Amino acid sequence: MTRLELPSGSPSGEGSLTGRTIACRSAGDQMAWANDGSAVELAWDEIAGSASIRWVNGDELRLALERETASKISVREESGRIEFRVCSRCEGLGGLLTVQVGEHVAVHDTLLRT
Repeated sequence: MTRLELPSGSPSGEGSLTGRTIACRSAGDQMAWANDGSAVELAWDEIAGSASIRWVNGDELRLALERETASKISVREESGRIEFRVCSRCEGLGGLLTVQVGEHVAVHDTLLRT
């Protein structure tokens, strides 16, 4: 598993992981494209501890998720896919939102009592 590192001090950059394109449009905003034409955008506000995921296929919004109390956000390459992870934790609850972008888009969301 490798983590995508974009140039520090640069507000935007672009990298390619296993042929998939991922772009950092600004600090706190990354986008990845699946082979089926779908696009997934991850945006976050580090100070507010919030994150949002938008999955779009053409002009159709397929999924919109918002997360408060985000404690860790990562963008990784795993098994030939781009993977966005948003960990969240607050009093009595903990969760992990994982969005994989590869041939298609897959979303897994878990929120459990701690």
